[in-house]
Amino acid sequence: MPLLYGRMPLYRTLKDGVEGSDVLQLERNLAALGYGGFTVDEKYTSATATAVKQWQEDTGMAETGEIAPGGVVVARDEIRVAERRAQTGDRASGPLLTYTGTTRVVTIALDVKYQKLAKVDAGVTIDLPDGGTTKGTISSVGKVATQSRADQPTTVKVTVEVGRQRSLGSYDKAPVNVYLTSSRHASVLAVPVGALVALPGGGYGVQVLSGASAPVRTVKVDTGVFAQGQVEVTGSGINAGMKVVVPA
Repeated sequence: MPLLYGRMPLYRTLKDGVEGSDVLQLERNLAALGYGGFTVDEKYTSATATAVKQWQEDTGMAETGEIAPGGVVVARDEIRVAERRAQTGDRASGPLLTYTGTTRVVTIALDVKYQKLAKVDAGVTIDLPDGGTTKGTISSVGKVATQSRADQPTTVKVTVEVGRQRSLGSYDKAPVNVYLTSSRHASVLAVPVGALVALPGGGYGVQVLSGASAPVRTVKVDTGVFAQGQVEVTGSGINAGMKVVVPA
C-alpha cells in the first residue's frame, strides 16, 4: 500500500473538482515524487487527475485518477510495519496493520521508586546484548503508573532516544540494561566494591599492597557513590596508584 507524507488522514475520495488541504497534501506528495503538469494548491483539477493516473500506473494500481479512503496510508514520516493484522480473505473491517516510526528507541518500565532519577533530556548509558554500550537521552517520562500483576512493581513508561542509531546494530527488538544517573562525582578515587572489608569498630577499609616487609596493610576509608561495581573512597592513607586486594 502506498505511503504519503502528511498529517491529515484520507477521509474522502479525492477526485476532479474537490478542494481542500487534503488535496494540497496529495499534490505536495506527487510533486515530491517527480510528477508534474498541475499547480500545487488546494484544487484537484483534471491535471491533478492525470498525474494521479500516471502515479497509479507506475505503482501497479487501477488507473482511476481518483484516490479513495483506504487506498493509501498517510503518516508524518517513514514508517515501519510493526504487525500485520489482516490476512487475505478476512472480513473488510478493522485495521490492516499497525506501524511505528523507523527511528529505534528504548522503552523502560521504570519502578516508580526510581522515577525521580528519570528527567527529560538526561543522559543514560545503555548496555546492549552483544556486550557493547551506547548513549541515549530520555525523551519522555510517563505520567500514568501501571501494575501488570499484583506481585510486580508499579511502573511508569520512560522513553529513551538513541542518537547513534548505528550503534544499535541490526537489533529491532532486544532486552537492554539502562543506567540512570542519581548523582555525579568527578575526579574521585574509586576501587572495586569487592575490595571493601568491614572493620571491627565499624566502617570500611581496604587492604593495600605495600613493601616486602609488610606486604598488606588495612587502610580505613570513607565510602561515597557506588556505581557499576565501583565505589568512591576517601581517606588519609589511600592515594591514586595504590594497589588494593580484591578477594577471589
